[in-house]
Amino acid sequence: MKTSNHPFIGTIGHSLFLIGFLFVFAACNEAPKKEDTSKTQTAEIAKVDNVYWNVKAIHPEGQSLDVKAFDAEGKSFDIKAIQNSDQDSFLDVKCIVDRQPLPVKMLESANQFVPVAAINNDGAK
Repeated sequence: MKTSNHPFIGTIGHSLFLIGFLFVFAACNEAPKKEDTSKTQTAEIAKVDNVYWNVKAIHPEGQSLDVKAFDAEGKSFDIKAIQNSDQDSFLDVKCIVDRQPLPVKMLESANQFVPVAAINNDGAK
């Protein structure tokens, strides 16, 4: 009776498949070395004390309006929201007069245009 070569061919086929798989696996594993990837380089970020934001009002028609403060003579001053560099949730609203930030306060008034005032250190509006 004649013997079959099929088991021998199957063994060679499996061996070649296994060697090919190991070759592909080893070739695809060219990851950088741990020494190369563990070094992190960070850029220096400039630390600022305060960030100044413009305060705007939205008109019912959709227009953006600047919010300004006026003194008794009619001179206008900027209203800014000041963000502390460590704070990102709350802003201080200040009136900038002669490069000095003054607190803005809500006052009770019968006049519709005077309910908000900036008060300096002397207590004057």
